[in-house]
Amino acid sequence: MGRFRTGRDLAKMSWSVIRKEKSLLVFPIISAFVTLMIAASFFLPLWFLTGGDAFTQWYAWVMIFVWYILAFTVSIFCNVALMANATKVMEGENPTVGYGLGFAASRFKYILEWAIFSAIVGVILQAIRKQGGLLGNIAAAVIGAAWAVATYFVVPIMAFEKLGPLGAVKRSLLFLRSNWGEGLIANLSIGLVFFLLALAGFIPIIIGVLLFGSMGVGAVIAGFAIAIIYWVILAVIASAMKQVVVAAMYRYATTGKSYMGLEQKFPLHQSQQQTGPKTW
Repeated sequence: MGRFRTGRDLAKMSWSVIRKEKSLLVFPIISAFVTLMIAASFFLPLWFLTGGDAFTQWYAWVMIFVWYILAFTVSIFCNVALMANATKVMEGENPTVGYGLGFAASRFKYILEWAIFSAIVGVILQAIRKQGGLLGNIAAAVIGAAWAVATYFVVPIMAFEKLGPLGAVKRSLLFLRSNWGEGLIANLSIGLVFFLLALAGFIPIIIGVLLFGSMGVGAVIAGFAIAIIYWVILAVIASAMKQVVVAAMYRYATTGKSYMGLEQKFPLHQSQQQTGPKTW
């Protein structure tokens, strides 16, 4: 129960950071928009080229690999920018969106390396899913979950310490072995809360369906539109909160600096202290 309580406190802390600096929400919005545009430019042509059976063609796998690299690059770039700004907020500063983007641009080499590394893993997992049937899907899910846990701290480590993929993964595992799993619990808590909140999105859909008889198809369309907008807003906030948690845990682990009395709820023992960057 102690870990879940700490995870809950971390989730509250991340929400307070976002409330203090709402511009942090810009980064997941940019990430989602650009990724969606890239997906459309890749998968619509791929669909027409392969007739919907993309994974039987060798060139489709090449396109998917390139798509992974581009999508991961955009996502990681925006996450680095968000974490840089969130760290500044926790230091009592008021960073601009430009600062975060500039910081991420200065780490582009490491971002691209990690994106390529992640793309290789992504394609391997996709191949296991497609070629292995039910067992392949189960194996890919288990491996994917283990990979997500092992790489939990990779982005801040890669960005702040300027480490390559292998070095960042080793450091991330070291953090986890040093009992820094509360961030994972916090992200699970955030995911659960936002899943429950997302259920409310079905209310306008249900209302639209009930009004179909008197107001026609427009009521249904309006209901779906409201639900989609609501879900997008929730997804943006949840994504930002999760990245803030990672940044806060990394900052606390490497510098001993807490935020909102985190040190009282989660005392930092000497065995947990990790060396970090000299500057932020």
